Amino acid sequence: MKKKIAAVVCFLLLAGLLALAAYKINKLTNEIDENVETDSIFVLPDNTKVKTDLPEELPKESIFAENGAAASSSPAVWKATSADGKVMYMVGTMHALSVSDYPMSAALGEAFAACDTLAVEIYNVDASRMTDSYEHMDQFLPNGDSIDKHLTAEQYELLQKKLTENGESADSFDEYMPWYAYDELTYISDGDDSGDKKVFHKFGIDSILQISANAEGKEIVSLETVQEKYDNKEKLTDEEAGLLIKNTCIGRSVDYDKLLAAWKSGDYETAFGMTVTREGFSDEEKTVWDAYIEHSIFDRNKIMVERAEQQLGEGKTLLVAVGTAHFGGEKGIVRLLEQDGFTVERIG
Repeated sequence: MKKKIAAVVCFLLLAGLLALAAYKINKLTNEIDENVETDSIFVLPDNTKVKTDLPEELPKESIFAENGAAASSSPAVWKATSADGKVMYMVGTMHALSVSDYPMSAALGEAFAACDTLAVEIYNVDASRMTDSYEHMDQFLPNGDSIDKHLTAEQYELLQKKLTENGESADSFDEYMPWYAYDELTYISDGDDSGDKKVFHKFGIDSILQISANAEGKEIVSLETVQEKYDNKEKLTDEEAGLLIKNTCIGRSVDYDKLLAAWKSGDYETAFGMTVTREGFSDEEKTVWDAYIEHSIFDRNKIMVERAEQQLGEGKTLLVAVGTAHFGGEKGIVRLLEQDGFTVERIG
């Protein structure tokens, strides 16, 4: 009898643990099916599961400008040729767009047609890999610790105010690691970072390119891993997380309308400058911000270039489609490829 009771207790405990794990998985992956077929769906930056069909609002013939038609967007497009003649095309992406931002330029359409492999930041994120990464992340502070000990008085006060404005308890983030508090704050914040324009991840050009590549049987590869994505979150120091929390709370962020206008016109250096700007920061904040940009953008650029070159070495013709901020500046992808002996030319 005692063995039966013990077995029941163990079963209930196991069921409870499984339920908790399931809750965490669903929270992170927005209820993604664990049995994901590799080529049947992919996951957008906001963890929304998407099938390989194009959105109804954006038929195939509307993606690229054809037959001399005018393009709504003409982002910067490059052709990079290695010393031994291997070719990769590149485009800086915007992860969220609207239908009115299409069609894209003919130059991008031609680059897409010429490639046999699409290289993106992260493709086809399945639940099991996301869960593995999630389970190894420290989201909560140790017992007896609280986030106010890791933020400045100003940052903590702004955080409390932002939480109450959004219907949350002022101390609801007190047990969170600073990086996790910032991560969660971006989900509940009512700040409008998209200007007056309604934009969605499902219309982001990298998402549309992935769907199109999948439909045409092109290979799709990742230049980063899920683990690296979450490692980068955990790399945030208290100072960096605190500054990001402050930026979110006071609305000190990129003007999306201006960023979009720069991207649509192909002015990638202006788009890059807007992303890394230190305008309005104190001297101390500038130092913190520079360190954040170094590991969140520049270090990632090196990794993506290295992996793109590896793919190219396998005889593939690539279209590299990653965030537009990764291409600008002396530490951007364009300059890194030139340093590696590539000839890089603007073709759009």
